[in-house]
Amino acid sequence: MKNFKKVISAVIALAMVISSFTAVSASKFADVADTANYAEAIEVLAALGIVNGTETDGTFVFNPEKQVTRAEAATMIVGALNMTADAQASAGTSQFADVNTQAAWAQGYVNVGVAQGFIKGYDASTFGPLDNVTYAQMCVMLTSVAGYGEYAAANGGWPTGYTNMAAATGMNKGVAVAADTALTKGQVAQMVYNTLVTPKLGVAEYALTGNTYSQLDGKNGRDYQTLFSEKFEGYVATVTIDGTPVSNSELENDEVEFTVVKCDWWPETEEPATSNDTVDTESLFAADVDVNGNYLQTGKAAFITNEDDELVMVYFASTGKTETKELAADTYVPQTRLSSANRFAEDNRKIRFGSTYYKMAESIDIYVNGTEYATVDASDADTYAYLDALIYKANGTVKLVKAADSNYYNTIFVEYYQIAKVVAVDVEDDETVVSLSNTKNVIIDGDEFDEIIISTDAVEEGNTIVTVEKNGAKAELADLKKGDIIAYAVDFANVTDLEDPKVINVIATNDTASGTVTKVNTDDNKYTIGGTVYSKLDGVSAINLKDSLVLTLDPFGRIFATETDG
Repeated sequence: MKNFKKVISAVIALAMVISSFTAVSASKFADVADTANYAEAIEVLAALGIVNGTETDGTFVFNPEKQVTRAEAATMIVGALNMTADAQASAGTSQFADVNTQAAWAQGYVNVGVAQGFIKGYDASTFGPLDNVTYAQMCVMLTSVAGYGEYAAANGGWPTGYTNMAAATGMNKGVAVAADTALTKGQVAQMVYNTLVTPKLGVAEYALTGNTYSQLDGKNGRDYQTLFSEKFEGYVATVTIDGTPVSNSELENDEVEFTVVKCDWWPETEEPATSNDTVDTESLFAADVDVNGNYLQTGKAAFITNEDDELVMVYFASTGKTETKELAADTYVPQTRLSSANRFAEDNRKIRFGSTYYKMAESIDIYVNGTEYATVDASDADTYAYLDALIYKANGTVKLVKAADSNYYNTIFVEYYQIAKVVAVDVEDDETVVSLSNTKNVIIDGDEFDEIIISTDAVEEGNTIVTVEKNGAKAELADLKKGDIIAYAVDFANVTDLEDPKVINVIATNDTASGTVTKVNTDDNKYTIGGTVYSKLDGVSAINLKDSLVLTLDPFGRIFATETDG
């Protein structure tokens, strides 16, 4: 196993840690749904820098339904060959006159395509750079770069030989259309990705009387080679994420632990792996991948090798094989409101959200903000009270994870924020100190913090990741003001103070409301004030009918403090 100690840029934000319990993967592009057939292809190609989108007001879009020109298709294929730098160095006059006049930006890419043998023009001086690329044209170019071009030419030629070869090798997976169909950006991305991970055609055995050619698929003693492995030292595998920077305090913010469940080829063992022959790995790097939010999930992952010969995970999406149930925290029904017969106990083992009960295992691991916080047992008479203490005051989403080969859920993930009032913000060159008071929603057995101290060096070195949102917009700690109400989430299981924690997510607001109390339901913690229903945090003064109040609200819209109006 290689020694993966060199730290690369930390890019995982706790905002993803906290929010991504509800989404196992999140597209970089607003117009690419996680469930789209071409989502994996687009996300991996984007991570490799082969494709990109356009940005407007902070929103990135890919335009997957936009038709692609021949020049744009050539650019994507050159990117898949990891030759973008070569294309930029080859910029200049093209042998095709229409490229020079109509798409000068693509000269270098077309020149590389010609040199690599996958680009030919309509004639010696015409390429048609602005013509829409067709399915047959893509099949010709892609079979060529994967080593199948001559074989396709000798077995049917244009266009049948190439389209048949694309189908036989899987290069057209997800894009089975007529030969003259003009392709969209999503379809081209899918075909380029398919070709990246398709075993190349190469020499399987050398002989004086003639070499034997075969797919280099790593089977029966053959070498393994795809464009992905050749050009990026990249591999695709099904993995289970076993450790994240949040779940394992020994991991750096850019590391992940996982087990390879299945792959066509794994470089560390130089062999394929199946679900019956798993490969245990040490920690590897993760770049721009939400590993924290996918802890314990099994899914498809893509890896490349960086310049320091270290594997980097650039893509992960859960396959959904780990059965989970995601539920709104505010629908949890406290155990204390249930009859004794329906409370979590050895002879019952159910918890309730809304009107539905969920079957639980005898022993339950509870994770708070991604870190294992406690294990509770059905035989413990106080467990039901412990569940209330952790779940009833949780925020956002609660995720139940079912045990393998079982009908029972044995793991609970909760999102947990402490709430406090900002007393002062002191900004120095080397650190920012936010002083707090009146802390509420303190986690059971947890500490009540009175300061957040973040040093500039810790953030720049990636040892601390800070995300701040104020009144719905991205902000910095220095943007907080005296009187703001903040919610902050950290790894409560390992943090004893808030001085340079590994990750911290802060949501701030200064929202207020006012009105007369017209309805009080203390059992459900619901108060109708000025026509709006609120819940209140523990420790807030009693609220009575006909009171006329000014409310200070926390970032989740709950009552943080009250004052008599007037």
